[in-house]
Amino acid sequence: MLEALQMFEFIEDEAIRQQANEYYEAQMKAVNENVQSQIDEAIHGLKSKNEELLGEKKTIQEKLLMFKDIKDPKKALEALTFIEESEEAQMIRDGKFDELLEKRTSTMRIEHENKVNDLLQKYEDTSKTAHTFQSLYETKMMDDAMRREAVRAGVRSEAIEDVLLRAKNIYTLDANGVPEARDAKGSLRKNEKDNVLTPSVWLEDLKSSSPHYWPSSEGIGAVGGNITNSADLTAKLADYAAKGMMPEYRALRSKMKQGAVS
Repeated sequence: MLEALQMFEFIEDEAIRQQANEYYEAQMKAVNENVQSQIDEAIHGLKSKNEELLGEKKTIQEKLLMFKDIKDPKKALEALTFIEESEEAQMIRDGKFDELLEKRTSTMRIEHENKVNDLLQKYEDTSKTAHTFQSLYETKMMDDAMRREAVRAGVRSEAIEDVLLRAKNIYTLDANGVPEARDAKGSLRKNEKDNVLTPSVWLEDLKSSSPHYWPSSEGIGAVGGNITNSADLTAKLADYAAKGMMPEYRALRSKMKQGAVS
């Protein structure tokens, strides 16, 4: 039960998590019961085979006694044919009971091992499915959290998906399902102002490098009174950024901040 709880602890919905745990327990119970059943069946089979071998030995001994007087040639011939053609009878006559038991149980053992392997494969497949659902769940949690932050920061609706893609390379979910940015050493990342790079801080910094993600009033910032066509200038900035023309982008951005563009 502990293993099931740990495997499905990422599921927030208690009803769904309970269903997953119950399904996992049912699968493991079925595996254990099946394995025990196969073991009990094998042991029972060995006992039955042992009794059968003893019976066959007695029968062969009785048939061999028929040669003593040879009163019935037909029965004597049947007994002789049985002994000559039966490998197992020959092994019994030679006292090779251990070899005979091994011979008769080897097939049973192989079949049992195959069934156990099949059950283990089903368990592995179930575990992979659980991990897949966990990954999908975490991806959705991340996207939903970053989407809320982007909307709160005023990102244009048509630019949100692009922002989410960029966030995937920076953020992961912590133990509480909150996006966090950590470096290769596991430390929380910070921006140039030494602020922890929370989603809101990252989006605020993004306004400077990618202003086209925001409407004109948000993207151009505080520009001097000489600006008469801010929409065109913002569109131009966005065009420079999209084409990777960073020198032109920075030059225009600087002029807009200084109010030197009319």
